[in-house]
Amino acid sequence: MAAMALFSWSWKGEKKASDWKASERALFPTLSCLTTKEIVQIWDQASLDVQWQLAAGKRVRIVGLGTFAVLMQELHVGRSDCLLVCRPVFQLSSTARKILNLTYAKRIIPDSAPVVPLDYTTIALETSKLLDTVMNCLNETVMYLSHCIASELNIDFVFRDMGILSVKHMEVQMRFYEKFLLSLDTTGNIKEVLGNVSLTVLA
Repeated sequence: MAAMALFSWSWKGEKKASDWKASERALFPTLSCLTTKEIVQIWDQASLDVQWQLAAGKRVRIVGLGTFAVLMQELHVGRSDCLLVCRPVFQLSSTARKILNLTYAKRIIPDSAPVVPLDYTTIALETSKLLDTVMNCLNETVMYLSHCIASELNIDFVFRDMGILSVKHMEVQMRFYEKFLLSLDTTGNIKEVLGNVSLTVLA
């Protein structure tokens, strides 16, 4: 699944440093110096890092945004049958939810697995960017998202090969791609569940 431009909700094509207002350049100094293509490249690699960490049984926290994890869950299929599945979940940052007054289905991620941050060093190596540039790009993007949400803009934020985090009318939903769900399911039951249970899934 090809990544879409992360900032397609606010502009189309490349946004150059000269396109930013002075106040925006002060708030987002790194973003204003990067092209849209470079920002997408960094976030694409961050998405790959999340996938690697999840496959290794870890929970991954993106500061200011939320935490990804893989959980074993029993889901009801039909009236009486239950199937055990292994599926990814996203837990929105409680701070972001409260400050921005967002509505989101609460996910409880247990403390059984370690929580790790994004591997900024690997992302920097894979994108041939300075470590500070990568860290600032990721952090400023989350800040920019908050700025857009506070302005009541609708957002579709793409995580490469994982899914789309949508914010529409202050309601948040993380929809995972079916291929990503299947790649993490160790039970072999997710395909049957997808045909019978309503999950937030993108084909």
